Amino acid sequence: MHRATNLGRIAVAGAGMKIRPDNIQLIADEQNDANTCDPCSAVDGRLFADLAEVATVYGTGGYIECAGRDRCRGTFRVQWITPDGA
Repeated sequence: MHRATNLGRIAVAGAGMKIRPDNIQLIADEQNDANTCDPCSAVDGRLFADLAEVATVYGTGGYIECAGRDRCRGTFRVQWITPDGA
């Protein structure tokens, strides 16, 4: 289920980037709860260069190096930066 969710997020991000390709950040988001493993905590906040990198890291479900393996709930978020930097 989580794999489908992340693949959907990647698809939606790709569609959004076609409409507004500038000033985008793709950011690892690993703070789901107090049970976040060390590898996921270490990647939290990482900026990705592009969606291909995101797909490599999250395309099979959660974070590829998660200690919880299939139980990982890690994901990424898309953040568009406004001209004023917010």
